[in-house]
Amino acid sequence: MTDILQLTFAFIYVLVVPGFAMSLAAFPRFNQLEITERLALSIGLSLTIVIALGLLLGYSPTLVAATGGLTAYSLIFSIGLVSVFFLVIWALRRAGLAAADRREAARPERAMVLDARTAKPVRPEDRTQAEVRPQAPATPARPTAARREDDRPRRKGPPPKRGASQ
Repeated sequence: MTDILQLTFAFIYVLVVPGFAMSLAAFPRFNQLEITERLALSIGLSLTIVIALGLLLGYSPTLVAATGGLTAYSLIFSIGLVSVFFLVIWALRRAGLAAADRREAARPERAMVLDARTAKPVRPEDRTQAEVRPQAPATPARPTAARREDDRPRRKGPPPKRGASQ
């Protein structure tokens, strides 16, 4: 039973962890990739990372002298070191994205204008002069005391009969 558990954790540690950490460093927001895409990318990246680490540990004379060559312990340590490195990059990028999101949220919303071709609202910085429909100047409101007879609201339907009691 212990052997099966060790093998399971070893496969996860070798085939998922370094690639998952690298995919988080490359795509720091969780909603940037579907979970299946991130898992497939993690497995592919993990295989690449482990092969590269194996080549470095087995053929680099300085690393062979420092670690004793390609052993299980040197591979476990180097996979952990690479994973921690990518997780630190991910944490720094997440902090930068969070700060950028806070700055964006703190910026006041600018007035929107209508695009002349699509009649959809557009931010002023996203438009050119040719795209914007000219806005009519605001007409000053007339005072209520100076209402003319033409300004009275009209009643719909036939006019009331004269002389009839109401």
